[in-house]
Amino acid sequence: MKKIFTAVIIMTAVSAVSVFGSERLPLKDTPYYYECGETGYNYTLYDKDGSIISENEYDVIKPGGGKIIARILEYGQKYSILDQDLNILTEPRFSQIDYNENTQTFECLTWGEGPDKIEFFDSDINPVPQPRDIRKLGDTDCFYERVIDEKAEISGGYISYFICDADGNRLSDTEYKDIKCISDKIVVTDMNGAMTTYTDLAQLIDRSSASQWARESINNAISVGIVPEALQADYTKKISRREFCRLAVQTYMAKTGHELDGALTSPFDDVSDEYVTAAYELGIVRGTGQNKFSPDSFITRQEAAVMLNNLAGILNIKGNGRTEKFIDEEYFAQWARDAIYSIASVKSGAGYVMMGTEPNKFSPWMNYTREQAIATMLRLYNCRDSKSISDGQYTQPVGGEWLYCSGGEYDSKSDELYYIIYRVKKDGSEQQELLKDRSCGISFVTDEFIYYTSEGKFYRMGLAGAEKTEISQNELDSAYMLTSRETFDEEYHYYLAEDWSKGMRSPDQYLTRSKLDGSEEIRLYDEPINDLPILYDNCIFVVYNDDILKFDKDGNYVNLTENAEQSVWDIIKIENGKIYYGCGDNSEMYSLSYDEIYSMDIDGSNNNRLFKRISVS
Repeated sequence: MKKIFTAVIIMTAVSAVSVFGSERLPLKDTPYYYECGETGYNYTLYDKDGSIISENEYDVIKPGGGKIIARILEYGQKYSILDQDLNILTEPRFSQIDYNENTQTFECLTWGEGPDKIEFFDSDINPVPQPRDIRKLGDTDCFYERVIDEKAEISGGYISYFICDADGNRLSDTEYKDIKCISDKIVVTDMNGAMTTYTDLAQLIDRSSASQWARESINNAISVGIVPEALQADYTKKISRREFCRLAVQTYMAKTGHELDGALTSPFDDVSDEYVTAAYELGIVRGTGQNKFSPDSFITRQEAAVMLNNLAGILNIKGNGRTEKFIDEEYFAQWARDAIYSIASVKSGAGYVMMGTEPNKFSPWMNYTREQAIATMLRLYNCRDSKSISDGQYTQPVGGEWLYCSGGEYDSKSDELYYIIYRVKKDGSEQQELLKDRSCGISFVTDEFIYYTSEGKFYRMGLAGAEKTEISQNELDSAYMLTSRETFDEEYHYYLAEDWSKGMRSPDQYLTRSKLDGSEEIRLYDEPINDLPILYDNCIFVVYNDDILKFDKDGNYVNLTENAEQSVWDIIKIENGKIYYGCGDNSEMYSLSYDEIYSMDIDGSNNNRLFKRISVS
C-alpha cells in the first residue's frame, strides 16, 4: 500500500512539472494560484493580484475541502492541513493526507513509526469516527461501500469494498480488494487479487446464493464465459443432465473458440436442445436407451466423471494416472470406473479436476450440484492441453490466423519515417496494413482489440483495423491489467527476478524458477535477460543476445537461432508446435520493429520467412 501513496506523490509532482513555465494555475477552492520550481516541487503561492504569498515553503501542495494539504519543507516528509490564511491546523505528523470528497472528511495516515494509524477529521478539523462512504460505480447500476480497516497494516492493504444499494444496505457479504468500471462493466478484484468482470449488478449479486467455498470459482467461471446465463443462479440445486450438457458445451466453446452449429438435429425423442445435441455430437454424453436422454434427471458424481473425462479427452487434456484406490471403489458402476480414475488424475493448479467427497472417498452415487459442476468445469478450463500453451504471451490474441505487429517504414524520397500497424497470416500468405501515420505503435493485443498509441493519445481498434476509438490512459492500463502476464505450470512459476547487487539505477533481471508458493527459488541462467519467459511444451523460451534460447526446467538450454543471419527482436507467438518471431537490423535507425517475420518448429527446424518489410523508395 505504501507504493500506492508513493504513486500519488509522484503524480502530484508530474502534474506540477507539467505547469512549470506556463501560466500559474488556481489552487481549487482557495484564493491562491500556484507554480512549482524546476524540480517539480518547491511551490510558490500567489494571490489573485500576482503577489507572492509564500515561496519554496512547501514541496507538495494540493487542495481539499476548502483547505490546503501541504508537506512543509521545514518539517521534512510530513503533511499538515492549512487554512486559507496558511495557518497550520494539524501538527505535521502524518505520512499522507487525502481529502475524501464523498464523505467530506480528511483521511490522515501515519506509517513507519510504530503501528500504522488512520485518523479522520471533518471540514472543521474535528476528529470524527470513520464515516460511511457509499458511492455509485460510474454509469453502472452498482453501488458500493468503501471501508477502511483502521487496525490494518497500511503496507498490507487496508481498504475493502462491499456491494450495496443506494442506501448503503449490503447486497452481498463478499469483500473485495478493488472495484472499478471499465467500458460500462463492473470489474471486481477479490482478496486474492483475481479480477472478474460482470455486465450488470444482478449478475454479480447472484453469487450470494452459492456456498462460500464456491463463490470465487463461480465468479471466475462466469468471467471466462463457461457458465450459461440460465445457470447463473440457484447454485446449490442439483444439476440435471440437460444443464450439465449446457455447462460442458459452454466450457468447450470458451476454451476452443468454436461456436454451436445450429443445423444439428437432435438424436433423442425426449429433448430438443442445441446444447444436448452438441454434447452428443462431440462425444461428451450418450443417451439412456431407446432414443431417450432423460434431460431432467439429476446426474450422479460418477456420471459427471464420465462426461468430464470425455470432455477432457476432446480437449487433449490427460491425467498422470492415479494409482491410489478409492476406498468405495466397489460401489462404482463398471462403465464409470476407468473414467473416475482418469479424471481424478488430471491436475489443475495445486489440485485435481474432480476430487473426492472425503479423503480417498469418491461417493459415486451422490448427486452433483450446479456449483460443484461449475467448479470442476473451471478446473478443466484452467488445465493446459498438451499441444498449445502460451503463458507469458500477452501481446497477441489466443488462436486465430494472424500475427499483429508494428514497425517503421522509410520513404527515401521524402526522407520521412512512417509508423505502421499491420498483421501477417501465420502461413505467410497475406499481409494487411491496418494503420499508418507518423507515430503509431502497438501497446498490446487482446482477443478483441488492438490497443495502440498515436501522437501521444491512446486508442483501440478491432482486430481487422475497424472501429478505431480514442480511449483514456486509465482504460489502457485497466485493459492491460486484465491480460495474463504470468508464466507458470502446475508446479513452477517462471519469471524475471530483479537483482540490484551491482548498484545500478535499474536492476539486472535473471530467468528464475520457484515453486508456486514462492519457495525453492533458483536461477536458471547466469546472464541478465530482458524478455519475458514463454512456457510451451514443458520448455521455457526467451530471447537473449539476438537469439532464441530454449530451456528445460532445470536450466539446460539450446540456441535455436545460432546460425540465423538476422538478429531476433522478440518471439511473437508460440502455438501448435511453431515459434513465430520477428527479426530486425540493429544498424538501421529507422528499423523500429520487424524487418522480417519467421516461423520455425520448436526444435529449431523448418525455418521459413513469412514477411519482409520493404522500404518506400
